[in-house]
Order: sequence, then C-alpha cells, then structure tokens
Amino acid sequence: MLKENPRVIIPNFFTSLNLLIGFAVIWLAIGGQYDRAAWYILLCVIMDKMDGTAARAFDACSEFGIEFDSFSDFFSFGVAPAILILSFFNGQVHGNMEQVPFSIKGALAVYILLAGIRLAKFNCADKDDKDFFYGLTSTQSGATVAALFLVGRKYNLPFLADETIMSGVMIILGVLMVSTFKYRKIKKRSSRLLNIVQSLIFGTLGVFALFHIYPEAILAFPILYFIGGIIVTHFERNHEHPEESE
Repeated sequence: MLKENPRVIIPNFFTSLNLLIGFAVIWLAIGGQYDRAAWYILLCVIMDKMDGTAARAFDACSEFGIEFDSFSDFFSFGVAPAILILSFFNGQVHGNMEQVPFSIKGALAVYILLAGIRLAKFNCADKDDKDFFYGLTSTQSGATVAALFLVGRKYNLPFLADETIMSGVMIILGVLMVSTFKYRKIKKRSSRLLNIVQSLIFGTLGVFALFHIYPEAILAFPILYFIGGIIVTHFERNHEHPEESE
C-alpha cells in the first residue's frame, strides 16, 4: 500500500494523532483532569477532519485508511467520552466505583456498543453515499458529549451531576448514531460562497477548541447539525409519501 501510494502516510498521520490524543483523553479523565480531557476530545475532532481532508487533497484514500480511521474514531469518540463521564461520576463519589449509579454505567455501555455498531454499519453499507451519512456520526456524538460537559462545568450547571439526565443524554446520542436520520455530509460545494462560509465556521470552531474557549459556541454546531438531520429526513419522507401526512 505504501509503495503504491506513499501519500497515504499523510492522512494516516492525522488518524494516528486522533488515536493517541484519544488515549490522552482517557489518561486525563482517570487522573481527574476532566475539563482538559473534554477539550482533548475536541482536538480529536480536528484530527478526524484533517485526515479526511488530507486523504481527498492528496488522493490518498485506501481501505487500510478507512479501517484505521474507524478504529480511531471508535476509541476517541466512543470509548473516550464514556470514560470521561464515568470518571467524572466516579470523582463525585470520591473514587468509589461501586457507588457510581448503575444507570450511568449502563448508559455508557449502551453508548459504546452503539458507537461500535454505527462505525461498522458505515464501513459495510453507508460509505458509498456521497451526500449523506445515515445516523449521527461518532465524531459529532463525541463532540457533543465533550462540549456539553464543558458548558456544564463552565456555568456550574446541575444537570452534569444528575445521573438521570446524563444517562438519558448518552443513550439518546447512542440511538441517534444508529438511527436512519439523514445527515448531509460537510464537503466541498459547488457554491464558492458556501465553501467560504463552511471554512470560516470550521476554522473558527477549530480555533476555539485549540485555545479552550467558548465551548457553548462549539456545542451549538452539533446540536444544530443533528436537529437539521431530523428535519431533512422528516421532509423527505413526507415528500416520498405525501398521503401519510394528510
């Protein structure tokens, strides 16, 4: 593979960083550095976007790269966010894992399982669709967990320590990942203006993540994204079966 196209090393370099930063997330979360761990999840998002961009820019797509990317995404956006939330609740009970609510443990197990199913489903069935993802991506899901956590910590919001709310959030995100909702892929468009707007938005969010500022602005994007997917799917289904909406 490397001999045939040595350029594949470029996207795989970013994928490797994604995986290694995901490991750092777990390390930091277990060590009680929860905010830093959450910001590192957002750095993983940047690395995930960079590997895809590099693969397209250098015509360096490969089957190995697809599988490696999925493995890294499962680790960084499936396992790492779950460990962050588990470690946070473990800290709330002063390190006594037995006292962490069963609902949290169960919800995190469901989240990890559905993240794995989401990525396997993409590799088997969905990757050939050029315009849409089917189900919320693991990247968006992990980013939502991290940004929501940071917003809760920044404003000292009580929901963050509420086992019922956080269990529900993790299960909802897991279910959205394996749902049939259609989410439009964010890629190069025919409109130059739209491409500029997209670049500015992602560039700004990337700067926020790098400098650990404005988590609420970062949170707004995934929320709008998955709400948009639900709306798009709803209107498309009504268009295909208008008699069902009458």
